[in-house]
Amino acid sequence: MDTDLPHGYGQARKRGLSSQQLCIAVGIDIFKNPYAVVCGHGKPSTRRIRDAFGGHIAKGALVVHERECAHSGVIRDAGAVSKSYPRPGIP
Repeated sequence: MDTDLPHGYGQARKRGLSSQQLCIAVGIDIFKNPYAVVCGHGKPSTRRIRDAFGGHIAKGALVVHERECAHSGVIRDAGAVSKSYPRPGIP
């Protein structure tokens, strides 16, 4: 967790995709090589995901993701195939 962000006195730390938490986009290619990039704080936007993964996804590649709406833009731009699964604990 990123501890550099200021917290008010008596303010509880938020859970989930809050602006208090660092967002790290992670991917694994077909050869099992990991790719990770810090893309700001909080829930990722389509622009931040494009900046993180743009140019790293080959045309026609299969992209498996957890139904985050921000992923659709980079998948569409790359001409990739999308397969999504729900995040654990979320219907």
